Amino acid sequence: MDGRRLRVASTVWLRRSDSPCATWTPSRGSSSSDDEDVGRTGLQQTELQFLSVTLKCQFDQGDPTAGLLSYTAKKRRSIDKYIDGAAEADTKASSDMMTMILLMDERSAKREESRIERQEKYDREREERDARREELHLLLMGKMMGQHQK
Repeated sequence: MDGRRLRVASTVWLRRSDSPCATWTPSRGSSSSDDEDVGRTGLQQTELQFLSVTLKCQFDQGDPTAGLLSYTAKKRRSIDKYIDGAAEADTKASSDMMTMILLMDERSAKREESRIERQEKYDREREERDARREELHLLLMGKMMGQHQK
């Protein structure tokens, strides 16, 4: 689309205004020529290209339903949205999985630290009990020996 003209096949299309998505009109009639084939849509190749340019301009201007969408086009858009959503969900799931793994590691470290503290406390209390028991045992043995010596 350079300047004021767009050449499609053998038809010259003229722009009606200076805007980038202006309406294009053929400079000569769009009658069927013998050398152009009519596609399965019933339109000539040049007409299809004109329609494509027009619809693209409408879509670029913010009309997401530029023209009427066929069932297939709607399904394709729906599938595309689903695929995009799945890709985002997969990315989010990956980051969520990493976050979950980090949280699990952090909780595991806290549990291990708590277990070590409990074990140290238990060992200290046990040593204190053993020391008291040993002291009491020595005291009793000393009393018993003292009684026998007298």
